[in-house]
Amino acid sequence: MKFIFSTHAEIELKRRKIEKENVANVIKNPQQKFRTNDKWVYQSKYFDVQSKKEMLLRVFIKEGMNGLKIITAYKTSKIKKYWRP
Repeated sequence: MKFIFSTHAEIELKRRKIEKENVANVIKNPQQKFRTNDKWVYQSKYFDVQSKKEMLLRVFIKEGMNGLKIITAYKTSKIKKYWRP
């Protein structure tokens, strides 16, 4: 699956200290995937070594003619808030 990072995503990944490899893993194998308006949300739970707890990595994507464009991504500890049954 071909994907590119938007400039905004590049900046936010650095600021939020999220590795591109982790984002790529969520895109390749999301635990959940759903549509919101004109974007897709891919998300997966993982254990964050820095915070030493389970976190949720959420990746927001737009589909285009040339593949997927990553708009932004963030990690959160509020799994129950965002996890879909």
